[in-house]
Amino acid sequence: MTYYKTRTALLSAGVVLRQAGPAGAPAPPGLVQAYLAGASIQDLATRFRLSFGVARRMLLQSGVTLRPQGGVPKGDTTGRST
Repeated sequence: MTYYKTRTALLSAGVVLRQAGPAGAPAPPGLVQAYLAGASIQDLATRFRLSFGVARRMLLQSGVTLRPQGGVPKGDTTGRST
């Protein structure tokens, strides 16, 4: 039986398959809290010595909803981006 047929048979039988590849490393302590407190992903990547992509992936794997790109310009106290 081929991989595809085996996989299809298992899924149709209701078996939950694990994700392919190694499990990602857990987020370092403080990463999620710092993001939720307002730090940017780039700031966190620098602070925790991670690449931007790794920091972003760790946040997503931790269940964090990411903020939209851009945000509020620095020095803007009105909270509006325009």
